[in-house]
Amino acid sequence: MNRITKDHSFVQTLVDSGVISDEDAETHPKKNQILKALGIAPIIEPTVADSTIHPKKGDVFLLCSDGMSGMVNDASMEMMIDENDLDRSSSTLIQAANDSGGHDNITVTLVGIQDSPHAVSTFKHFNPIPMSAFSSTHIIEEQSNTKQSLFKNNYFYITASLVLFIVCTAGWFLFRGDKVPIEPPKKGEKVTVSELYNYGFEELETIRDQENQIDIENAKDTIENPVCDCIIYVENFKIEKIEKNDPGKDPKTTVPEEGKEKTENTPLDEVKQAEKEGWVKGEPTADEKEEWDTKTVKDKNGQDVKMKKKKKKHEGSGPNEPTVTSGCKTETVSYTIVKGDGYEKIANKFKRCHGLTAESLKQQNDGKELKAGEKIVFECKCEEDIQN
Repeated sequence: MNRITKDHSFVQTLVDSGVISDEDAETHPKKNQILKALGIAPIIEPTVADSTIHPKKGDVFLLCSDGMSGMVNDASMEMMIDENDLDRSSSTLIQAANDSGGHDNITVTLVGIQDSPHAVSTFKHFNPIPMSAFSSTHIIEEQSNTKQSLFKNNYFYITASLVLFIVCTAGWFLFRGDKVPIEPPKKGEKVTVSELYNYGFEELETIRDQENQIDIENAKDTIENPVCDCIIYVENFKIEKIEKNDPGKDPKTTVPEEGKEKTENTPLDEVKQAEKEGWVKGEPTADEKEEWDTKTVKDKNGQDVKMKKKKKKHEGSGPNEPTVTSGCKTETVSYTIVKGDGYEKIANKFKRCHGLTAESLKQQNDGKELKAGEKIVFECKCEEDIQN
């Protein structure tokens, strides 16, 4: 038999603390002093089971008054209960309480569990603690004798190593100073000039090796990337090479190294020569004819090759359109913020953008707070555009 409730009484506190035994409580002179009851205070805090009771098939619940439990002990009551005949069992219990004196009202209710999905009974019990648990032979030893030394505990070293690893990893990501990594485009995807500004050196090399098309007006151009502090050389709408920036070198006046001219670009190969001038193979569609020039050239085998080239815009070709000159045009830049960036630092990275200041950057982005990984968008005006 297991108790699933206990009395709110003075003697129960003595039993719980080991001052008296459960048997002594039955004859204690203050047995009738209770600590909680309805009507003795405006608000009573009940004791509610903090976990669900899961009975199994065959379990029996005994609900009784202290006129029953105070007259017959738990072991005797358990022997009187027959799960197959609860009516007779309740009568036997009441008779036993009367035989023991019957000093108080006797109420007994037995509830049997006939079916249950649980194979094992699960519940929190309030069985009395044996007095032996509080005997002198079970006194808890001093903490210094039972507590293992901190530095002799293997768990201390495991925990310390794990914490150190986490701190070092977080510090590496926090202080390495790199830009937030951006995945390079897939092979075959077009890349805009503003997107090129966000890639590091390794990503640019991938774009070059994949021969991604660069969405730029001129087939041959030079672009300065402030993120990787490098110069990107575009030829035939593809990245030809990437060089680390040399402060004393003007990328727009770079002279090709001697002996670098490709041997296949001979006068007989008109296709290669045309491609260097911005022409591409193919004919424009019906919708593109007004925007593209066409011509026919000979390849190195003497075969005719149809080629096309997008017409250049001229001054006054549309409202508010700036004049575009070779290697220089007004464009909208989408820039990914890296750790340590401020408006002043970003403006210095884009010195080629005429009139770009920290204040103008801040105004174009509504004064937003700069956070690594987020983007800001601004207009980059080429100095030649302003002059024209």
